[in-house]
Amino acid sequence: MSFGEELKELEQRKEKAREMGGAARVGRRHEQGKLTAREWIEALLDGDTFLELGLLACSDRPGMEETTPADGIITGYGRIGGKHVGIIANDFTVLASSNARIYSKKAEKLRRQSSELGFPLIWLGESGGGRVPDIQGARGIVSLICGDDRSVFSQYSHIRNTPWITAVMGQCTGVPTWQCCLSDFVVQVKGSTLSVAGARALQKAIGATYT
Repeated sequence: MSFGEELKELEQRKEKAREMGGAARVGRRHEQGKLTAREWIEALLDGDTFLELGLLACSDRPGMEETTPADGIITGYGRIGGKHVGIIANDFTVLASSNARIYSKKAEKLRRQSSELGFPLIWLGESGGGRVPDIQGARGIVSLICGDDRSVFSQYSHIRNTPWITAVMGQCTGVPTWQCCLSDFVVQVKGSTLSVAGARALQKAIGATYT
């Protein structure tokens, strides 16, 4: 393959990733009167300032490459009123933006880099919780942090150098809820929800069934 062909293939891959969960899921959100994660970012940031990280990332589970563009989470940098910010947005069109290993690595890297650069971090949250079987069981939970033995909760601390801002944009289960609880400023849109775990996980944990 020539270099020109490789560049063309790269652009095609980028364009496909920007389509998120596909035209049908994007259309469904619009029918519900909701914007997509990319539309949130475009509306929030100054024009043409968004620099995305991890656009071509996907799930590390074999066979999931085509169904998990950006692994359901959009991360990068931009400007608001000329000021630099780090930004994370949950893409609900991709497996309800459920949390898994690559998702977690992207979010952790953006948190760390934003702190090192002195940028405020903005999280636009809407997530369906943990992605089973990716994080099933204790070892799965541990694997969310780069596959080593550090706790998943080591990412979350009040000891930091820059502000955290979270907007609760819809259903928030798991990670966006934790982010919200530790943020310095939180905005919650009407009709949105916060929960530590989804209904099925909660029912399993406490042995109760809700109707």
